[in-house]
Amino acid sequence: MPSPDTSRPRSGAPPTPSLLRHPATRVVIVILVAAVLWWGWSIDGTEGSPARQWYFDLNTQRLFTAPIATMPPIESPSGPFQGAPAGVRAVVVRERSTGAQRIVYLQTMAPEVQDGISRRGPDQDQQDTLIGHGMLVARPPGNPGEPLTWHWMDSPAGQQVSAELGKILGSGLAVPDLP
Repeated sequence: MPSPDTSRPRSGAPPTPSLLRHPATRVVIVILVAAVLWWGWSIDGTEGSPARQWYFDLNTQRLFTAPIATMPPIESPSGPFQGAPAGVRAVVVRERSTGAQRIVYLQTMAPEVQDGISRRGPDQDQQDTLIGHGMLVARPPGNPGEPLTWHWMDSPAGQQVSAELGKILGSGLAVPDLP
């Protein structure tokens, strides 16, 4: 399973001027991304939320679909990857000019967070907190077989990876792509 970098902010670290470090800014970004995704679905004529989401098979490096509420990593069509489920969530856009799909980033849950959720049971508030701080992100591989570098989503490196979606959508060159 992926091992995250160690760039998670540490307590006692000097303050940084980055707006992305402020929790309220991150909440606003998540809300804006959700609104853009909702808007993208509505202009396609689809009512309500989509039922399926793109996932990326770490073995074959191909996209496949699964129910949107499925928390990665999940079982993939090709079987396990290094002893763990090989399916990770893929955030995908479609370029307006060519119609080509582009994977912006990949997302999965850290194994220790999955274990914590399993042990804690159905308390949704605790699960949401664990999920919010336990997600890992990676850029898709540039070439087949290239290893992925996973980052905590709330680390500076992880924020750079996930902020790419806002830049792409904000440019107007691409729209969210859902199965």
